[in-house]
Amino acid sequence: GKFPVTCLLRAMDPVMGSNDAIIRIFYPTEVVKLSDRAALKKLAHKITVKDIIDPSTGEVMIEGLDEISEEAAKNLKELGVEEVEVITKVDDPLILNTLKEDITKDHEDALLKIYVRLRPGNPPQKEKARELFDDKFFNINKYRLGKVGRFRINRKLGLNVSEDVQTLRSEDLVDCIDYLLLL
Repeated sequence: GKFPVTCLLRAMDPVMGSNDAIIRIFYPTEVVKLSDRAALKKLAHKITVKDIIDPSTGEVMIEGLDEISEEAAKNLKELGVEEVEVITKVDDPLILNTLKEDITKDHEDALLKIYVRLRPGNPPQKEKARELFDDKFFNINKYRLGKVGRFRINRKLGLNVSEDVQTLRSEDLVDCIDYLLLL
């Protein structure tokens, strides 16, 4: 079965468990302080990295991955939002579209989704999901690239990883996605 590559990224490494962490890997971002004079121009028609929350009510004003309109940018300043992190340049929205379709929200959620996909009918359990994923990707006795596999990945992606590292790393997956996006 298919599932989004962002789900696999979340499962590979807890550091990539959130949307904003994945966005920072693939897109340049900037934190815009609303006290600056040019802040409204910098915010208008940009895509947010995280949810923008109203400081007084705690309500989500603009969800992450949404575009900020000119009117919304003015409202943010009036409501007392101090800073907003936005994506500065989007050459290819493929990762953003994938994040919008990905129903997983964190590392453990991604592990459970993959576990349910690989073991249909079994009740989802966090510990069992973690064990299965570790066996599939990180157990050298059950899954191994081999020296030739590591050599070919290094050559194809321009990496300099020791041939002794014979399992797939999360950085390898990110480099593979970058390579595919460039095609």
